[in-house]
Amino acid sequence: MPLRHLWSVGTIACFCIVAFTANAWSQAFPAAAGTAVVSGDAGRCTVREVGRDSLMLGGRRLFFTPHAFETNSAGEMFIAGDLYALLEQDSAGVWRPVVMDSVLGAVVSPEGTPRLVRAPITNRLLGDVGVAPNSDGSWTVVYGERIESEDTPPDFKARTIRRLWSGIVRGAELTMLDTLPHPEGWGMSADLSPLARTGDTLALALIARAPDQFRRMLVFERREGRWAYDSLPTRFGIYAAPAYSPVSGLVLATVESDPYTPEDNGNSLFLWHRRGEWARTRRVISALQQQVHRPSLRFRADGSGSLTWMSPAPPEEGGAWRAFAMIGDVGERNEPTMMIEPSASFWNHVFALPFDPRSDLWITVHEPRADEPSEIRFVDRGGRLLHHQPNPYLGSVASLKSRNGEYVVAGGVYNAEQLHVTTVLLRFRVDCAA
Repeated sequence: MPLRHLWSVGTIACFCIVAFTANAWSQAFPAAAGTAVVSGDAGRCTVREVGRDSLMLGGRRLFFTPHAFETNSAGEMFIAGDLYALLEQDSAGVWRPVVMDSVLGAVVSPEGTPRLVRAPITNRLLGDVGVAPNSDGSWTVVYGERIESEDTPPDFKARTIRRLWSGIVRGAELTMLDTLPHPEGWGMSADLSPLARTGDTLALALIARAPDQFRRMLVFERREGRWAYDSLPTRFGIYAAPAYSPVSGLVLATVESDPYTPEDNGNSLFLWHRRGEWARTRRVISALQQQVHRPSLRFRADGSGSLTWMSPAPPEEGGAWRAFAMIGDVGERNEPTMMIEPSASFWNHVFALPFDPRSDLWITVHEPRADEPSEIRFVDRGGRLLHHQPNPYLGSVASLKSRNGEYVVAGGVYNAEQLHVTTVLLRFRVDCAA
């Protein structure tokens, strides 16, 4: 369970202180090829840190657990997360939380100056936030409104949502709020996928408990300004990641239980395509190979793409979380699998970021063994380690490629001497020889 699901705003002060057979199925949906090193074409590259910005709001320190982190055409960045704090220094020099509720996120200027985006509901009811930049510099946001009951513990947030909201953020003002349609009687999870976009069309996915008690996938899509939804007949859905392919249209990577393995094993990784109706087109990774978590999917303009996921190593190998990627024609076939991080942090969702028109790179958090420091790492499509440096962050981080070509990493940095935590943006440049 991700860290942001375990804490509420009230714990910030504490945080600051411290029917086929298995054989038939394998023939119908073959597993991916074995792990291999894929040769890259990045050339000889160097990575250097070029800036470090602490998010300050009028002398106050700003902190988010970054669930959504996106950039727009103006070079601004939108950061959102459901754990949020604003800290100010009192007359004795002690940093204390400021009571400020109903915050959706912050828009950060290219220079690192944040502006808060207020939410119409309390943060305790705010679910995950999805963000997508629009061509005019505004942002489309989607967020869930949680269902809270008397049984919800005070330091936890409800895991289901009552409804989904969509709006437009201009400057730092949330406007044009509307609710998304959804099936009656379904218990929708508060965990939203990132928003996927092609032109003016948007999509997101989430897990929902259907009236038959199976965990189905719900896919929401906005076309010509109107939202609609489809449900996918999964039995026990766990994760979903949508992406638009210029060749195949909307594609969904899912992690779900696999009824065609012994004892209904989970978590297998599948791809679904919408060709008239949604259909599961292939199994990418069998749960008998790996227990898959946290997939992400990205396509490039030429139709090639990158599929990334995490899985734990077998106990006899230490049980560390590992990050894997499959690159190439992933929308249509399984490609060789590449390990991009042998000891990853589960709290950090690993995404492929654009590198050049033909390839991607990954920014990972390397989790240490007992005698190793935690590191921020840059890995290219050949599995080569381009750069590593000490990881200053406590908890989850997020990353993006900005409009000026910089790679930006965001997360909370804890100051043990002054007892405060602040969101800090690290900025990097990647330079490659011809």
